[in-house]
Amino acid sequence: MVGLYSVYEATRGLVAGGTDTALRHAQVLSLERSLHLFVKRDVQRAAGHVPQLMGTLGFAYLRAAAGRSRSQPVHSARKCLL
Repeated sequence: MVGLYSVYEATRGLVAGGTDTALRHAQVLSLERSLHLFVKRDVQRAAGHVPQLMGTLGFAYLRAAAGRSRSQPVHSARKCLL
């Protein structure tokens, strides 16, 4: 699970875009919600009931972000979070 999350985070930075991309993503999200296909919130709630999963994923996220910041630039919006 941690490996998959690390791959997700690593590839997510490769496809990040600007405001236009964010607005298109918001439209897709709106469509998912209207079609009742939006399940991210349910997955997050379910993960919250698995002991230590959120802490493990949080640690993996920080490790992946720390490794990435040394080897490649981080977008300015994400720098604020790190």
